Amino acid sequence: MRELLIRVSLGMETWVEVVKEVLLERLKVLRIKHISERESYEDCEILIVEYNDDVYIIGLWKGARALYAKVSVGSLLRGSWSCTNLEYSPIGYYVFANDPKVLGEKISDKILLLDEAKDKLRLPLT
Repeated sequence: MRELLIRVSLGMETWVEVVKEVLLERLKVLRIKHISERESYEDCEILIVEYNDDVYIIGLWKGARALYAKVSVGSLLRGSWSCTNLEYSPIGYYVFANDPKVLGEKISDKILLLDEAKDKLRLPLT
C-alpha cells in the first residue's frame, strides 16, 4: 500500500528522481550519474555524485516500510561500486525516510558530514 501512495503522490516522477532533484538543489552538484542495478536478491539503485572534488556512492532501496539509502565515499569503497559492496562496507551512513524528499535531504546532510571527515577516514594503502 505504501508503494502505491508514493507513486500516486509523485505522478510520473519516480522516488529516485525526487531524491536526485533534492541532491542537485541542496548540494549544487554538477553531475549525478544514475545506475540501475538489479541484483538477484533485491532491487537497488546506485547514484554516483560528484561533490567538492570527490565522488560519493549512494545505494537506494525501497524497503517494506520505508525508503532507505547508504552513502559512502567512492575512494574508500573497496572493490566495485555495487550495492553489495556498499552494503557491507564499514564506512558510510544509512538514512531512512518515508518521503523521497526527506530521504534526499538526509542523504545530502550525510554527504556534507562525510566531506568534512573524509581525510580523517583515509587509511594508508598497504
